Amino acid sequence: MRALYLYPALIILSVSILFFFLQQKSNNMKKKFQEQEKNTCKRKENLRELLAQRFKISKYMIIINASPVPNPKEKNFITKINEILYDEPDTEFNWEEFYILLNELHNNFSIKLSNAFPMLNKEEIHLCCLMKAGFNTSEICFILNYASITIRTKKTKIRKKLGIKDGWDLNDFLNKFIENN
Repeated sequence: MRALYLYPALIILSVSILFFFLQQKSNNMKKKFQEQEKNTCKRKENLRELLAQRFKISKYMIIINASPVPNPKEKNFITKINEILYDEPDTEFNWEEFYILLNELHNNFSIKLSNAFPMLNKEEIHLCCLMKAGFNTSEICFILNYASITIRTKKTKIRKKLGIKDGWDLNDFLNKFIENN
């Protein structure tokens, strides 16, 4: 008779041990998943920092490449820098890499800009992307080899194409629009 009472107790004990074991395994899996998630976040953060550093270097290279190079020594110096940074001896600015870095750091800015405003031409997109990258008007003039009045005129044309009212900051408008889309 005692054996009859022992079987349900053993079953309950076995189920309890199994439940406890499964609960522990589940907790361990959650901890591992959280650690992997933290590591992934750290790697993304490190990648973002590396991209930001590369982007900063690219910004400097834009300015260096846009500057008039009066003597061959300076031209050789710029060529060497390009070889080290980009594996290319070419001293022309690499817009493709600029867009890749800009898009990685700024939520696909140039892609969203092109898709949202197909009426903008390539040069206007360049101008908007340079603004997003943090270049001021004098740097943009230097890079694109335009006078400041030309850049202001181009910004005004962009404002008109986008239907932005006078007095509104083009960069603020673009940032808000892109963030919301």
